Amino acid sequence: MRIAFAAPTALAAVLAEIGGVRSRKTPNDELLDRVSSISWSEGGVDWIGELFPPLTAGIAVLIGWTGPLGLAMVGAAIGGLLLQQMSQIMVQRRFRIALRIPLLAAVGLNPLFPYNATENLGAFLGIAFFGVGIANAARFLLWGHTRGGFTAGILFMLAVLSDRAAILYVLSALIAAPFLSESRRFGARARWANVVVLAYPSAAAIGSVVALHTIFLGSPVPPQVERAIIGAGGVPASVGISGTTEGYLLIATVILAWAASLVLRRPSGILVSSLIFVAVEVGLVIGLIPPNSVGNTYLLLVLMMIALVPTAKTRTTGVLLGVLGIVLNAVAWITAFANPISRDWLMAIVEGASQLVGGG
Repeated sequence: MRIAFAAPTALAAVLAEIGGVRSRKTPNDELLDRVSSISWSEGGVDWIGELFPPLTAGIAVLIGWTGPLGLAMVGAAIGGLLLQQMSQIMVQRRFRIALRIPLLAAVGLNPLFPYNATENLGAFLGIAFFGVGIANAARFLLWGHTRGGFTAGILFMLAVLSDRAAILYVLSALIAAPFLSESRRFGARARWANVVVLAYPSAAAIGSVVALHTIFLGSPVPPQVERAIIGAGGVPASVGISGTTEGYLLIATVILAWAASLVLRRPSGILVSSLIFVAVEVGLVIGLIPPNSVGNTYLLLVLMMIALVPTAKTRTTGVLLGVLGIVLNAVAWITAFANPISRDWLMAIVEGASQLVGGG
């Protein structure tokens, strides 16, 4: 099943490469440029600062010789695992097939999913780890599954070590955690204990990174993160706070996530989705999310929506969620064509397919 889920994304990557997607710099191109500029032969330790986030940078170092297409294949494999995990979660919670199909399609059957998987590996890894992590956090906070809490904590840590903006997503989840319904049955100590379980692995990982950079480089912030923040210069690069078509579509995604929370009678979901939206906006403005990123908010909110769906659902709830999934998918397709980055990528796929069929 994982191979079946990964195959369309891998095919899209190959076609985009044939069609000339390299006409525009993607986050993967920038990642490869950064790791290829590291001088391993010198005696200094400056290379430590360029290997952040360590998981994504490590992958780029190991398979950098394969170029952008190699990173795209890794992203396609991760995408297959993510879709398989979300499908498994829905089966475990006894979603009807009529609900599983539109929700899974809202995640993976639109251009935003394969674009991020094949052209923005760091962000996609962070979103994938966070998405599965928030599903396990929901099991822990809403239904009392202790193992889910420890699993969520580890997945949040992996997200932080994969994408420099993931710390904002994890902070959003941690802020919202005490307000989730099940945790409120207990006292303040229990609520904060739940937060500690979720936060400790990420806090330990961040503390280790800060200590390493402070000791060897004299600054707690990795140099490439400093460059990104300075380069952003506080300019509001986010479309979500501007009056563009893409901005309105982004707001529509947030409103649909709120609607799903109301359908599920989970008002805490409104808080989580709002915090995630703010986190992405902040990440764009301060430079933690590259300006050539597309669909981060959409993917995060759809994964969050699935995470909050309980096992027990009425038929009416299932129908409404299915309709929301279809509408969300439509918003994702419109967004992909409204954004010039994803639109160029789609045109490259079309060009690649025509070259392949026409024999070049």
